[in-house]
Amino acid sequence: MIKIGESWGIEMDDTCVTILQRKIVLTGENEGDEVWRPMWYYADLESAFHSLVDRDIQNQITNRFPMLIERIAELKKEIHDALEKHSKEINEYESVMHKPMIPIRKNR
Repeated sequence: MIKIGESWGIEMDDTCVTILQRKIVLTGENEGDEVWRPMWYYADLESAFHSLVDRDIQNQITNRFPMLIERIAELKKEIHDALEKHSKEINEYESVMHKPMIPIRKNR
């Protein structure tokens, strides 16, 4: 799994890309345990990343505008860092899927 920040993760296989959300079990036998719940499924990494950014922005929209701009920059950095950390895994996935990945741009 590729972690994106503290709350999100991405898993890839030969059929799809899955966005996972980190949850803490609140009740029951596993109370307090961390679990990663599948949230959305995509055909490729680019669609998954776009969706993750869009959904995060929608969740942040109720806050003040400067906080939104800051979060966009943070999320882009988290995605960039995760992609750099897992570049070998991503390249292997991309070679299997025969779809070139968009080059990573440096933060501005």
